[in-house]
Formats: sequence, structure tokens, C-alpha cells
Amino acid sequence: MELHNEKKERSSLDIILSKDAIVEKYLRMALKNPGVPFKYNHVTFINIKRLYDFIVDNVNATTVDFEEYLNEVIQSEGCYELCSWQTRSRRPECIYFERKDDVDEESGDVIRIEITF
Repeated sequence: MELHNEKKERSSLDIILSKDAIVEKYLRMALKNPGVPFKYNHVTFINIKRLYDFIVDNVNATTVDFEEYLNEVIQSEGCYELCSWQTRSRRPECIYFERKDDVDEESGDVIRIEITF
């Protein structure tokens, strides 16, 4: 089942959502229902379909491991940027998001993250 937009003619783009079958199942559900939050470890993504579309529209590759992009976004603060060598346009492309961190008051560790696209 293809999730990316057929009219964009990305038939040469192979997207691996996750190597973990359970993560892939829930990620696929979140992509089909953008209003449904996707929980990935201690991170909740809201409207993850927007990130998926950004990757499909901009990445210059034949195979994409979407879970790797999720991990990179988690390490980002408010903007995830594809470098110029990663994009079809050969210019840096950025997707902005809102990030909320819940921090444990005693330890100072981040215990939950919410990312909204």
C-alpha cells in the first residue's frame, strides 16, 4: 500500500516506515489518520503525516528509512532541516514544528516530549 502522493510520481522512492513491525503498524495508522497522535518511546508526534509528506516531497534518495528521520527530529529543536545534498532542489529544506518537553523536577531529565507539526 502506497502512502505517498501518487500524482508526484515518486514510484522510485521506497519508504521503510520501521524495521519493527509494531512501530510500523501504529505509524501506518497515524499516517492514514493525521489527527491521531503517534507515540514513539517517550515522544508523542501530532500530525506526523506532515513530516512524512515533507520527506517524500524533498528527499533525494531511492530508499528512505522513515524511523531514522523520526530520531533526527527528536534531537532537533523547532526545525528539522534536510541539508542541500539530501534534497532534490539542492537547497536546504526545513520543516518547523512545536516541541514541548516535560521535565522531571527532581532529576532534570526530560520524561516526555510532544512534537506537533
